[in-house]
Amino acid sequence: MYEILGKLFLYIIAGFILILICVVILAIVSYKYNKTIFPKFILFFIDNFTNIIKKILKVLGLNERILYQVGIELRNKINMESFRKIPPKDKIIVLPQCIRSIRCPARLDPKIGIICIKCGLCKFKEIKEIAEKYGYRIFLVPGGRFVERIILNLKPKAAIGVACLKDLYRAMKEVNKHGIVAIGLPLAKEGCVETLFDINELIRLIINTEGEHPRPC
Repeated sequence: MYEILGKLFLYIIAGFILILICVVILAIVSYKYNKTIFPKFILFFIDNFTNIIKKILKVLGLNERILYQVGIELRNKINMESFRKIPPKDKIIVLPQCIRSIRCPARLDPKIGIICIKCGLCKFKEIKEIAEKYGYRIFLVPGGRFVERIILNLKPKAAIGVACLKDLYRAMKEVNKHGIVAIGLPLAKEGCVETLFDINELIRLIINTEGEHPRPC
C-alpha cells in the first residue's frame, strides 16, 4: 500500500514538474515571438509558482526578467477588454517619481505623491495634461505605499502603472487581487533617477481605449 502511494506521489511530482517545464517553454515562445498561447493557463502558473519557474529559467541559463515581462504582457492582454469598458473617471495612472528630473522643484504630498508644478523639466506635465483631458486621474509617486493609499482613498476600478519589470509585475498581480483591472508599461531605462519609458505608448494606450476625442467625465 505504502509503495503504491509512494509511486503515486512521485508520478504527481513528476507530472507537476513537467507542467512547469511546459509553462516555461510557452512563456519563452511568448517572449521571443510575441505569440500568446493559453494566456490564463500560463499566467496562473507564473503567479503561483514564481520561485520554481525562476529556478527552471536559471538552470536553462535564462534571465528571470523573461518571467516578469511575459507576466506583464499576458496580464495586459487578458485585462485589455475589461479595461476598455471602464469609464475614465474610474481609472488612474500611476507613474514612478524616478522619471522626473533631478532638478525637479516639486514638493511631496504625504497622501498623493509629487505635486507637479509644470516646470517642464520632465515629460510629466505633458502626460498629465493629456490624461486629465480624457478624464483620468494621474499620480507621480515615490513608492508602493503611496499607491496603496491612493487606491484605498479613490477606490479605482482600473489602473495603468509604469515601473521597472519586477515591481510592475508584482504590483499588477497585487491590485488584480483587489478587483482592479491593471495595465502595465515597463520602464525602458530602469534605475533610481531620470528613468525612461515610452511616453508615446502611454498616450496611444489612452487614446486607443478612450477614442480619438476626450470623453466627458
